Amino acid sequence: MSVVERPRGSFSHGFGITAACAGIGWRHPWAVLVGFVVLACVSIRSGCGMRFRSGVTDLAPSSIARSIERIERSFGISNSLLLLVSIDREGEEECLVEFAGGIASALAEEPKVADVRYGVADFENRLVDRALLSRALLFAGPEDIEELDRLLSPDGIRETVRKQGFLLDLPGAEDSARWIEKDPLELRRFVIRRLGRAGSGLRFRKGSPWFLSEDGKSLLVRIKGRVRSSNPGHVRLLMAAVDRAIETSRASLAQQCPHAGEVAVGRAGGYALAFESAGTMRRDLQVNIGVSVLLVLTVLWIAWRRVVIVVLGALPVVFGVILGFGIFSIFVREVVVLALVSGAVLAALGIDFVIHLLEPLRGKGRCVVGSDVEGAARHVGHSLVLAAITTIVAFLSFVLASDGFLRAMGVLTACGIAACLVSALFVLPAVLSVCRSRAVPASDPDAATRLPRRRFERLSPAALGVRLGEWSAANSRLVLVFASLASAACGAFLVMHPPEVETDLRRIHASDSEAVRVQARLGETFGFIDDPVLLLIGDPRGAGRVLDAVARLEPELEELSRSGSVAGWTAVTTFVPPPVEQEDVLAILTRKDATGIGAALRRALQEEGFEAAAFNEAIEVVESAVGRTKILSADEVAGIGFAEEVRPLLSSARREALAMIPVRPALTLWEAEHRDRLFSDLRRACRKVGVEVDIAGLHAASSEAASFVVEHFVEGTGIALGAVVLLVTLLLRRGSRIVAALVPVTLGCLWTVTVWSWLGWKVHFMNVGILPMILGVGIDDGIHLVSRYARAPAEGVNAVLRSTSPAVVLTTFTTLAAFGTLAFSSTQGLASVGVLCTLGVSSCLLASLVVLPAVLALEGEAGGDGGRDEKAVVRE
Repeated sequence: MSVVERPRGSFSHGFGITAACAGIGWRHPWAVLVGFVVLACVSIRSGCGMRFRSGVTDLAPSSIARSIERIERSFGISNSLLLLVSIDREGEEECLVEFAGGIASALAEEPKVADVRYGVADFENRLVDRALLSRALLFAGPEDIEELDRLLSPDGIRETVRKQGFLLDLPGAEDSARWIEKDPLELRRFVIRRLGRAGSGLRFRKGSPWFLSEDGKSLLVRIKGRVRSSNPGHVRLLMAAVDRAIETSRASLAQQCPHAGEVAVGRAGGYALAFESAGTMRRDLQVNIGVSVLLVLTVLWIAWRRVVIVVLGALPVVFGVILGFGIFSIFVREVVVLALVSGAVLAALGIDFVIHLLEPLRGKGRCVVGSDVEGAARHVGHSLVLAAITTIVAFLSFVLASDGFLRAMGVLTACGIAACLVSALFVLPAVLSVCRSRAVPASDPDAATRLPRRRFERLSPAALGVRLGEWSAANSRLVLVFASLASAACGAFLVMHPPEVETDLRRIHASDSEAVRVQARLGETFGFIDDPVLLLIGDPRGAGRVLDAVARLEPELEELSRSGSVAGWTAVTTFVPPPVEQEDVLAILTRKDATGIGAALRRALQEEGFEAAAFNEAIEVVESAVGRTKILSADEVAGIGFAEEVRPLLSSARREALAMIPVRPALTLWEAEHRDRLFSDLRRACRKVGVEVDIAGLHAASSEAASFVVEHFVEGTGIALGAVVLLVTLLLRRGSRIVAALVPVTLGCLWTVTVWSWLGWKVHFMNVGILPMILGVGIDDGIHLVSRYARAPAEGVNAVLRSTSPAVVLTTFTTLAAFGTLAFSSTQGLASVGVLCTLGVSSCLLASLVVLPAVLALEGEAGGDGGRDEKAVVRE
């Protein structure tokens, strides 16, 4: 006879259902296994039809996502790769330029490359092109109106021509003669002045058309792509094409430049960082998965001492994970790839169900029969079901706290936990039954499978855990006083030093990141270079309205530049004058006589000794410019040689015209303080002039996505904790046992956060994702111990520890084996995940073995067993 207590208000039917499930699996093993194989095949087929997304927009808030989508729809992809081409020799500028030219030529036919630039070649010839000069007057800004009016007067014409004559008298004026013949009135001055209005703020060699450094030892090459940096496959192909182009250029230049082999090429920018991060994380995860599987199997073998049991015990977990994904795919057909990391969480938590089911069987001797399996399921069923329900509720709370991939991750994990529990209850008994039937004749009525006996070696973790719990129960008051003082100290420390969120995104990447290192070198060489912040201005009334809005915003950007917040920007009004400004120019031109100005120019040239016939074409251009009667459109500007500059900055879609202003920050935006300050300055400037903008770009998307994930993970974890407390309260009802069940997770989380903050570590969007798993593991430890104690308090705390703590210790070790190895990753973000997991799970185990036995012992001393009259005696 065994006495089993069903405490008042507890979830008292869970163990009966679990025993029935285990009985079905034992008596009909092949039917169960075939059924689960069929379900797994159906799940795989259903999962194969899912669509997976991997873009930044899938993680960012909806406002940022919409801005990025508008950029891609209107302008195409604007991601870039920066190459720092350098050589440690003097006088090799031509070699660097030729090297960059070879790269550009090799990438000319590459479909994934939109543009390659390393200078502004042929810019001088474009300035004296007839098509441009005939429209040059319309480039005059408000500050040029008086100068323009005087230039188109007889006195202004004579003065300008006289100055041109003086230039020809200067030494080395051969090039000046060609310019004067094309543009005797210097109409190009208004174009040059407008193009130079928004300085880049970069330190390039003066007078050089190439992006050379001031010492001539480095050259900047910017490669714009047509693929998304969030698509690892496409980025990999793009980077491979660039690497081939670099080697091709090096080989072709070897004969012309003897030092071509010394040219070094560093990579930075969005593509380089995405490619490097994907490769590093992929290697880290591959190593982690291999090592984790090996460690988990090693831990289970040390505990169970039979390889076949270890391998077969993993089958329920495999079936559970597959079925969980299959169930999820029925309701959700499109998911973010990042949500699939829940597969690792499922494997770590799913193996816990198997461990708790197998541990009681190891105490039955060497022969296990069907009644033992059903008894084990009955013995642990209550705590298994309760632990599964609380974990499911914890992850489902993300549905209330967030959207996007966080919600999908919560639902997927909840489905997987439920599937892993059902699979463990059915498949594990079936596997044990099959092992029984293969080991002995099927006709043998005493057919049994063999499991290794439990051996409590003095130094084994399970034995140490039991002895530690027994000591805690024997010294319950001392332990609780010490735990209370330590918790109070932790609380006081957290009030004074609350956890901080990581603000420098560089600390998430690999510590030896080439992209980050080259980015710093670019800043030292050319002035600060970073991915620009993109301002989007749209208006459904047409491009003219958008150009006027950009013009109103530019003075504010100039003010931010003077204050040191902005280093430079590129606006479409640099190339396309706003209609309002052009109207002012046209108002002057309408008062002028184009023919008369042409005649005045001819007379002035003759007076200064020029051969007037040589200037016939230039005079026609001046007459055409003065006789202009309509404003210059963006398409017209693009047609006269500025297509490469205008089209990336202005788009006239069907519904709205959209302008994009790339703003270069004056300080690095890796740190949140600088990002927030710049974004705040830009929004304030836009509000001041009444211009509505959307802020987008790599830094905006990454920053908002990281903050979004952190905030919603923390919010979701808080809701999950509240939901778990409510559920435990409803199922256990008795206050002392509710408190006892929550002790491990509460103290474990408190200690974890305190140590984390004390060591100066910070929370970011990668390591914060481990919080729900720590919550699930911590609450499961408390539920298993409290639930077993609640069923038979008369047996005492020590008996519960001897029967349950080995499984609790073993599940903790498997979780550490699965996730703790991430601490050795080269990617700093993944390494922090492993450290936080190790710290959190270990803290929960320590609280379960040290503080919880003391709480249960104190409850027993107080006689909190619920009343003898309410016990239910079950005879077996």
